[in-house]
Amino acid sequence: MEENRHKSSGFGVFRDSRQKYRRPLRLLIRLFGSSAWAAYRIAVAKDAAAASALSRVGSGILNFTLNRNWSFQSKGRVGIEAVRYLVLFSANLFCNASAVGWLTLQGVPAALGKLMVDVLLFLINYQVQKRWVFKRTN
Repeated sequence: MEENRHKSSGFGVFRDSRQKYRRPLRLLIRLFGSSAWAAYRIAVAKDAAAASALSRVGSGILNFTLNRNWSFQSKGRVGIEAVRYLVLFSANLFCNASAVGWLTLQGVPAALGKLMVDVLLFLINYQVQKRWVFKRTN
């Protein structure tokens, strides 16, 4: 019986975590007011922002390496291609955040807006990488 108390409900980590921490969070909010909830949300947001930034950098490095060596089999100068990729990568961050934000303000659900923007940028990125970042010189 004791073993079953600690098993996951099968509905996922988030649901189980929510159920586990619901009472302590309510107690903190009652004791310290809404400022405790605000502090909790800021801490989570900071961790999420750091994790997001770190994952973007890691995925950028991995994507550059895989695209250069596998997708486009480039033999060009790594430094020049890396700078070009960084320009494209930076433009993508700006376009992605701006477009998803704008679509959300227009009433499009965030997940749908993100999907739409990601598909469009994927198609554009392929062409930019093929024609500029990893351009073949004959």
